[in-house]
Amino acid sequence: MPKVSVIVSTFNSGGYVKDTLLSILAQSYQNLEIVVVDDASTDNTAEVVNALNSDKINFISLSENHGGPSKARNIGIKNARGEYIAIFDSDDLMLPGRIESVVSKMDEFPELGMVCTDAVKFDVKGDYPYNHLNQKHYGRFNSLKTRCVGTNFYIIDKKQAFNCLFYENFVQTSSVTIRKNVFDNIGNFDESLTNADDLDMWFRISCCYNLGYLDEICVKYRIREGSITTRAAKLGDNRIRVIRKRLEMPLDKNTRNQAHFLISRFYADMGYSLRCANQMQLSRKNYMMSLKEKPSWTVFVQWLIALLDNGTISALRSISVIRKIKALVTSQRAPA
Repeated sequence: MPKVSVIVSTFNSGGYVKDTLLSILAQSYQNLEIVVVDDASTDNTAEVVNALNSDKINFISLSENHGGPSKARNIGIKNARGEYIAIFDSDDLMLPGRIESVVSKMDEFPELGMVCTDAVKFDVKGDYPYNHLNQKHYGRFNSLKTRCVGTNFYIIDKKQAFNCLFYENFVQTSSVTIRKNVFDNIGNFDESLTNADDLDMWFRISCCYNLGYLDEICVKYRIREGSITTRAAKLGDNRIRVIRKRLEMPLDKNTRNQAHFLISRFYADMGYSLRCANQMQLSRKNYMMSLKEKPSWTVFVQWLIALLDNGTISALRSISVIRKIKALVTSQRAPA
């Protein structure tokens, strides 16, 4: 029986999934299986996976698309035979030693419900101009890394991890490994969420379990057009639902205020996205929802702009550009 089951949910990733699977198959730790769940792709994903002809790959093809990865992930978990479940996106790359390092820590600390690692972003041009994603962007999370129990390995208290998620989603999906019995205790991914189901899961795990964090880059996290990451403004509805779930729980005053701030920001993001798409009525509605959640002068100004027609907005932008040009010319003419 494999000790680790890597769950790869995929949809129309035929151009990427081969490299993803090869990076997993190349791991030094070989007591694993890969459960690939194809969410009714319309491209050549099935052909690419089957062409690898690996006895470590269990390929499951769904007949109907479910609009997000939660259903596919749950089917993968249901079919997994391993003690540990590694969730992995079908366009990311697993770096050498990732599974071996994490398994050794989970064996050593059985009280941990989940272990995650650092990652690095990359796109078609190559790696981004920084290395450690968590060290670069998640200062609040890094301040929690006080209980070091080995080289670059930390145990994060569950309450602190839970509260930190309201400020920073420090968990990169492809970096996590979860004990399978955790799902028995807290349930699987919420299939009513077409996205943000991973954030919802991190909240639920950190309610019950301490987390382990390996401060090493073990994943290359791909940014590409058409991926969920590049459609951030469209995630708003589900993100709001995830945060509202938490508001039903006992929270301290600061965390509760932060939750309302997040909901307000997500509404504002959707308002801006809809305004850019010239859907002014829906844009105004979302701006108003943002203001009702948490008043903000910035959002109020954006709501006022959404009341204007496109011609007026263009005219105001033109005036602003002209003023900037005049200011630049004046500054260049000023004596040294």
